[in-house]
Amino acid sequence: MYPEQCTHVILLVSLTRAKKADWQAINESFAATNWKHVLDSSDINVSWDNFKNIVNKTCDKHIPYIKIGTKATPIWYDSDIDKLFRKKERLRSKFQNSQNP
Repeated sequence: MYPEQCTHVILLVSLTRAKKADWQAINESFAATNWKHVLDSSDINVSWDNFKNIVNKTCDKHIPYIKIGTKATPIWYDSDIDKLFRKKERLRSKFQNSQNP
């Protein structure tokens, strides 16, 4: 497929799934952190970066992510064709399930 025949991926987002987070592990990780050492700096920006890094690493470790995005599709592939494709797949599945083995 040539690039001019495809639409490009515009959106790829990672979303957290907070309902599936291991909150107990997050709390234990934060409780085990020596915050005095992390925040003990003469520069507030360094302290902020340290704090932010610990929070982000802990969240990345204990909160699952899902990626949402789109695939590149040919220009001619629109919503009407997608509806027809899904209809074809439903009918194919119905036909396969109705056959006697």
